Amino acid sequence: MARYPLNRFWSTLLFAGGVTVAALAGGYSAAVAAKAPAQFTQAPGYYRLALGDIEITALSDGVNPLPMHQLLSLDAAEVRQRLAEFYLHSPLDTSVNGFLVNDGKQLVLIDTGAGDLFGDSVGRLQQNLQAAGYSTDAVDVILLTHLHSDHVGGLLKGDKPRFSHASVYARDDEVNYWLSDERLAQANDEQRRSLEKVRQLLAPYQAQGRLVAFSAGDTLAAGIHAVATPGHTPGHTSYRLQRDGQRLWIWGDIVHAAAIQFADPSVTIAFDSDAEQARQQRQQLFAELAKHGDWIAGAHLSFPGIGHIQALGDGHYRWLPANYTLPQPAPDNKDAAE
Repeated sequence: MARYPLNRFWSTLLFAGGVTVAALAGGYSAAVAAKAPAQFTQAPGYYRLALGDIEITALSDGVNPLPMHQLLSLDAAEVRQRLAEFYLHSPLDTSVNGFLVNDGKQLVLIDTGAGDLFGDSVGRLQQNLQAAGYSTDAVDVILLTHLHSDHVGGLLKGDKPRFSHASVYARDDEVNYWLSDERLAQANDEQRRSLEKVRQLLAPYQAQGRLVAFSAGDTLAAGIHAVATPGHTPGHTSYRLQRDGQRLWIWGDIVHAAAIQFADPSVTIAFDSDAEQARQQRQQLFAELAKHGDWIAGAHLSFPGIGHIQALGDGHYRWLPANYTLPQPAPDNKDAAE
């Protein structure tokens, strides 16, 4: 997903607006304001989900304000109307989420967030990883859904690998697309900047032999199955886990605007490299996941981005966010037997 300059503008404007409201509110003395100043912070951005004996931790990288009225394949007025039905507006604060899979043997991080690329509203995955009780040094494997900068920007800190020993996996079609010398030579200026940024982010891992290309259908670390879901990018990949009769799909960028695309999965976004293919993938996945009642974890669903999808008929769906629960340890089979 590309960066838009509205990012800094909107965060600045919202902050300024909050100050203005506080300043204009009648009856508040300076003494009262000093005792309870606004904090402008949220709680640490992590959330746990148990899938059998596997622990999934959703990690917030923050939010990226996106001008959905300009990006979606609908008339701008219609986008605003549909968002307003959910008390939302454009630009829309769009979550950027990563997911950590802990099977007791390995720590597998799926996507790394934007890192230092998009300003202060994102780039928080590392601190939320630490708040969740882990460090970047503890991560064994990184699986990338695709190579857009809000998913791979967290790979580096400055020009050094942020993850000291993790191997980085991406699907072969995606690696070939972004690292193609022929494509770079034919790119326009904007495309060249994107291609060169991805090369820069991957280069230190590639130089150390820690960049691994895999094929669709491969089973990777922690028994995670790689499923090709092209359209958003040529090598876009979703990851499926299965435990104790439950399935979880960490599906990457299948959905960007939940308030619109669940009800109407035909709506595409300008970031899609092949809009028609992206639309078909979304419709197929929605039908399958709704039928089976699978868990879903989405990179751009409102944090923590975990829940289910419900079919409403006639190709329309509804997003059902996970009910907030406290994590429970998996039962000890030995104790249960006794």
